[in-house]
Amino acid sequence: MGQQYYPIIFDVGSRFVTAGFAGDACAIVRRRTNVYDLTDAQLTVRSDDACEGERGQEPPQFLWTESMASVDPYRLECLLERIIHDVYENDLLVDPKRCKVLMLEPVMLPLPLKRALTRVFLFHMHAQSIRFLPASVMSVVASGATSGLVIDLGWNVTTVTPVFDLRQLYIYSKQTLRASRRIHNDIRKKLENLGLDTTFEFVEQFLVECCYCGIGNHGTGDFTFNNSTIPQELRYQSIEEILFPDEQDGPDDDDSQTLCSLVEQVIREVDIDLRTPLSSNIIIVGGLSNIPGIKTRIIYEINKHTKASGIKSLGPWQGASLYCTTSLMTSSTSTRIKNSGELTREKYISGEEVLLDWTDTLFSKCSI
Repeated sequence: MGQQYYPIIFDVGSRFVTAGFAGDACAIVRRRTNVYDLTDAQLTVRSDDACEGERGQEPPQFLWTESMASVDPYRLECLLERIIHDVYENDLLVDPKRCKVLMLEPVMLPLPLKRALTRVFLFHMHAQSIRFLPASVMSVVASGATSGLVIDLGWNVTTVTPVFDLRQLYIYSKQTLRASRRIHNDIRKKLENLGLDTTFEFVEQFLVECCYCGIGNHGTGDFTFNNSTIPQELRYQSIEEILFPDEQDGPDDDDSQTLCSLVEQVIREVDIDLRTPLSSNIIIVGGLSNIPGIKTRIIYEINKHTKASGIKSLGPWQGASLYCTTSLMTSSTSTRIKNSGELTREKYISGEEVLLDWTDTLFSKCSI
């Protein structure tokens, strides 16, 4: 038996794959998924997601969406195998056979993707075991608290998940399609109307480097970005219209509820003794949370409806690293807790154990 390395923490998102060793302060690698040919996964791209470049329609720029109905499972598995293999081979520089895997799991992670990831790690990569950790709980761990309301501003969806005593309250979780992808597409349409570059990379660079979110008056006039003259209002307009629309406009449907209305619904639906611990510990994570001023604006808008305050979090990956080194790898922790939720390769291959998902418990007591 060769040397066994520390467990490896993976976060497989739509746009990026993040990985590193448990116990480290930050991840070693954050690899973009669009450097691969994502058409291999046969992802169906809606018309509003297609980017028209100089040479015609660009290929898909993200690994997965909230709906996996149109995905070829075999091709998706092959694509994931290539990505994960490159992470091990070029970034982590370790033999996957000598490592356990901790996978961050968003509350709305599609089950077909979860199954594909499990098969890639245990069957193809020969990892010793895999364990899925709720990303919202790890975000709370990284904040130093035990309870909180986690707002994840993701690419596909924005989710609001309550966590109490480091337990994810699944049944109260809510989501909306008002997320990064919708903002990206709205900016692209506005740039197209101005006759400017609408390639995916240009729009993404503009969103990351130029956009902001504030309270009150904004700047006017024009500014220059990458040799293009762009109106100042484009820097904040899309975020305002999508995340904080006027109340009289109303949502398009249940999947397009505004962020503040989701938070209000979650706080109203949980037990009364949980409302104060949750509303006083609002944690905002996700790629879009890095936009300057957006966290302050979200708390400001929530306070219009209910008393709330936010706390800082290092993020789900750092929370998982901290949790692993302080709980899973200490001698004081019982073997039962250490092995809880862990799916080993031997039992998975032999069929003794299968992958479980939190949705399985929702209907476990239902009779046919």
